[in-house]
Amino acid sequence: MKKIKSIIMATVAACLLFGFSSCGGEKANPAKDFVTLEINGEIFISSYKSNTPTIVIPSKIKGKPVTTISDGAFNEMTFITSVKLPQGIKKLGKSAFNGCKGLVSVSIPEGITEIGDNTFNNCEKLESINIPSTVKTIGMNAFKKCASLKEIVIPEGVEKISEAAFIDCSSLNKLTLPSTLTYTGQKAFYNTSDLDVLMPASASFSLTQMNKNLNIKVVGNYTTEQITQIGKTIKLIQKDVLVSLDMADAIGTGEIEEEAFERTNLIKILLPKGIKKINEEAFYSCKNLKEVTLPDGLVEIGYEAFDNSGITDIIIPESVTTIGDYAFYCCEAITSISIPDSVITMGEYAFNNCLSLSNVTIGKGVSKLAFEVFGACENLTNMVIPANVKVIESSAFGSCINLSDVIIEDGVEVIDESAFGWTALSKITLSASVRKIGEYAFDTKYLETVNYRGSRNQLKYARNAFSTNNINFDYTGE
Repeated sequence: MKKIKSIIMATVAACLLFGFSSCGGEKANPAKDFVTLEINGEIFISSYKSNTPTIVIPSKIKGKPVTTISDGAFNEMTFITSVKLPQGIKKLGKSAFNGCKGLVSVSIPEGITEIGDNTFNNCEKLESINIPSTVKTIGMNAFKKCASLKEIVIPEGVEKISEAAFIDCSSLNKLTLPSTLTYTGQKAFYNTSDLDVLMPASASFSLTQMNKNLNIKVVGNYTTEQITQIGKTIKLIQKDVLVSLDMADAIGTGEIEEEAFERTNLIKILLPKGIKKINEEAFYSCKNLKEVTLPDGLVEIGYEAFDNSGITDIIIPESVTTIGDYAFYCCEAITSISIPDSVITMGEYAFNNCLSLSNVTIGKGVSKLAFEVFGACENLTNMVIPANVKVIESSAFGSCINLSDVIIEDGVEVIDESAFGWTALSKITLSASVRKIGEYAFDTKYLETVNYRGSRNQLKYARNAFSTNNINFDYTGE
């Protein structure tokens, strides 16, 4: 019995002295491997004296808890390949593992509140890192030049990512950010790979000075202000970084604020559910923007919302009732547009100067084609104007120089001045419902035949609508 007690006591003493993990778990390095400092009853690891490449730091030394890895404790120890930190560690000091170029893996326990400046700087073989949820701050250059890191998950709880924290992580291609994040320093993720970013809409998001492309996916609930903040952040990213923004899984109510994403380097955006209005100049002059997905439930596309952007195609949801003035003005790459039946109002110049626009379908809710709405759409060759359209305002199709075939269905009442001026029309059929035709409405040298389904008397007032007297008028209403 005495012999058994002696063995137990010896084992306990060894656990206290050398810090065997859980007395029978993974064996920790002996205390003699470390240079330590005791402060207020806690042990600080100041340096490492062994040449063993795998390190398991004991939770206690001489019965006192190990709480801190001091500044520079393992600095430039290139032979180290793995480190396991014990429960109870509170802080990783500045440059604690700086320049450990052979370090492949690190196990960090819950409880640490700060990863200091340069802690893992230039750990070029470090392949992964677990950041505990207890961490509040990631210091400057904390993971600088960790060239083997491919994925980082910043957990809920982290509030600050300091300047250049992950700079030159050239293989980093996937990043998850938390809702608790309130500060991201300059060049925090500079010189990384093409980066997929997953973030909650509620995050205070800032990824400035990137030099690779970004694919950002936003999830969770949002407010209008938070969506605008994302737009402001994208404006800070330098112009040669192309950004894809997927907000399709974000949910809320609100609007895309004025100028929220104007002049940014977006190439693609999927807008979130709950958006009711896209305000003035929200995507103005987004030259690289090719693809836009509008959410169901959207009601209004505002003034100059996509003016001068690079979109090629867009699907307008059935919920939209208003397309504002200049909404798609000078979208020179857009090729087709289908106006759903829900749209009641299309503003002036809404699709003016869409030089590649060749296919247009007008829904059953539109009663007026506004001033210059499709003016100067040079690639437009044919049009069907449905019966629900009552008024075609001035220059609605003016300078559509290749427009050669137009069907105006029975129901149109007013065709204002220059509505089809400077087009390629050679023949036009007008229904008897047309009661007013403005001056120069068909001012085109190509027009040869007008088939009017009303009487000669009805059309006599419209002689100034045509640019030449050499036109054959066919009055089928007589």
